[in-house]
Amino acid sequence: ATKSGTKFHDVDASGTWEPNGADGMASTPDDEIGLEGWQVRVYADDGDEVLSLAESAAVPVATVITDGNGDYSVQLEPGHYIVVEVLQPDWSQTAPNEEVNLVDSTLSQYGYAITLTSGQIDSGNNFGNLLANAEGLTPGFWKSNAANAERRPDKFADGNGVPLAWVATGVVPSDPLSSVGFTEFQVLNGNDTTFEEALNAKGGMEYALMRHAAAAYLNAAHPEVSYPLTTTQIVDMVNAVLAEADPSEINALKNVLDEYNNGGGGLNQFGVPSEDLEAARITKSRVVGAETQSTSSTSSLEQSEPLVAASLLSTSSTSESDSEGLLSPEAVDASSPDTSGGLLLLLETAEADDTEGSSSSDWVDAESEEDGTDASEAAVDEAFAVL
Repeated sequence: ATKSGTKFHDVDASGTWEPNGADGMASTPDDEIGLEGWQVRVYADDGDEVLSLAESAAVPVATVITDGNGDYSVQLEPGHYIVVEVLQPDWSQTAPNEEVNLVDSTLSQYGYAITLTSGQIDSGNNFGNLLANAEGLTPGFWKSNAANAERRPDKFADGNGVPLAWVATGVVPSDPLSSVGFTEFQVLNGNDTTFEEALNAKGGMEYALMRHAAAAYLNAAHPEVSYPLTTTQIVDMVNAVLAEADPSEINALKNVLDEYNNGGGGLNQFGVPSEDLEAARITKSRVVGAETQSTSSTSSLEQSEPLVAASLLSTSSTSESDSEGLLSPEAVDASSPDTSGGLLLLLETAEADDTEGSSSSDWVDAESEEDGTDASEAAVDEAFAVL
């Protein structure tokens, strides 16, 4: 007998698999793509359709790993079985809805209780999961990190001039989009448009998709950002909608990536994992002459040291983007007699200025899809003049 199914990313948490091409068009935003590398286990059952302690403690009859499409298949002898998936951190199960396991917390609570006969093919036994606490950083985050690496490489770049936030992605700002697999862009320099140019693209439609696709790729490529899509999925989806040239599909995908790119979390402005920086947390403050007061002393800095902070405060809640207010200890040089070597806070703009509907503050600049204006370029230049 054969037991098979698919492990899929249930992006709308509906509990129903909406596979690639279900709407008549491949790789569109509402498609739900299979998840590779998940473990599915089959346990022998006594026929009561519930996994017991003794059954879960026994060696599984079969263990399979989902392939690149999220598919799995296993050959079994006739009999009674419980089929469950092995849970992964930060993922919650949305399908199926048959409760079969209450004894092993490492396995899914829901699965399939099946009885197979000789030669039977039992397909469609799918598992759906949704990534909880998904993270994503905006185009403004990535382009600002690149711009500041050029302005202040001593603070924002590694020894090779690569923006700190970009290092772990394997991408540098001058890389063309084609270098990672994008093939269908027609605007700007097409697929030869660099990542930095793409992130700075102004306007709507394909321009907007270009900048969000670039940000999405960087998010997915960074090991410290829990992004809902893989780099391969992003490239395939973008290429597909651009090849079809349907404005509604292009806009729909842009909206999906825009939402994912506003998940927040993961990194601070310097590209350092935020959880590593609690000791350097300070209260954001406005520039007051050549000195800035800090109302938090959790860092090792003495408040008597001259501090220069270039900061525009967000008027919105920082609950989602609080990690963007953290400082890299390596970037703080309180011992320097030059105040420009002191404490540098990165620029933020109010959420109200972000016409893309960002749910987290874009530091350095806010974007406007409609008129292509950079709402804070003057503020950036003025703030850096202070330094």
